[in-house]
Amino acid sequence: MRRFFVIVAIMALVGRVFAAHIPAPTGFVNDFAGALNASDKQSIEDDLVSYKASSGNEIAVALITSLDGDTVEEVAVRTFEEWKIGEKDKDTGVLFLAAINDRKMRIEVGYGLEPLLTDGEAGEILRADVAPAFREEKYAEGVKRAVTSIKREFSGSVEEGPVAASKPFPIPWSILILFFIYLCAFMARSKSVWLGGVAGAVGGAGVGWWIGSVAAGAALTVFLALLGVLLDAILSRNYETLKSKGGKTGFFSSRGGFWSSGSGKSSGSFGGFSGGSSGGGGAGSSW
Repeated sequence: MRRFFVIVAIMALVGRVFAAHIPAPTGFVNDFAGALNASDKQSIEDDLVSYKASSGNEIAVALITSLDGDTVEEVAVRTFEEWKIGEKDKDTGVLFLAAINDRKMRIEVGYGLEPLLTDGEAGEILRADVAPAFREEKYAEGVKRAVTSIKREFSGSVEEGPVAASKPFPIPWSILILFFIYLCAFMARSKSVWLGGVAGAVGGAGVGWWIGSVAAGAALTVFLALLGVLLDAILSRNYETLKSKGGKTGFFSSRGGFWSSGSGKSSGSFGGFSGGSSGGGGAGSSW
């Protein structure tokens, strides 16, 4: 009989360890509860990938089914430490975690971002922005609100009074011409490099005609044609690389055509977070 109780106790302990385990992240958005549809999940993922690239901060989302008897604070800290969200030695990460069946959620903040996102501000985001959407089971909307509000705190944006109207800034013709060449090169990706060169030549000839100088027009035609060919070649190469990986080739997904390392699939291609740790700050709430 004693052996039976020992076995039961061991099985209960093992069961709790596995129940409390959070799977490895597959991206910035990790929906282990099946609360998001594929479109919403990818939209939020793209937003967070872009935000990481522009700010260096990592915002992770974890939606789980249950806390399995733990507190939301324990699960959030454990998840943060296992995933290592944020840059190493800077701790610039944030975790938004929600347990759908338990109706509990928490924002866990890395030490490096605690001055920008205080415990009080994190709690207000949960109560005012996320909870109303979650009560109506609009989980995608709630997650998007959380992400938007967190980013707003980091940007330090505040409402400002009206400012005096400024004079319109004239856009130089050279910028417009360069943009035209780039646009043609982007649209001609994977086909051939000649369209970028043609666009450059047309732009150079147009400038020469505009300023009334044959010599300047000839020089610009040659220079801009070569520039167009170069741009077209770079964009086409990156396009083919992304396409071969199954990645997205759109303007924003490919960083305007200059990014070729991404992939359109989160699962199996996510390289992990950057080695950060939690500072213990943040707030929890329910809905």
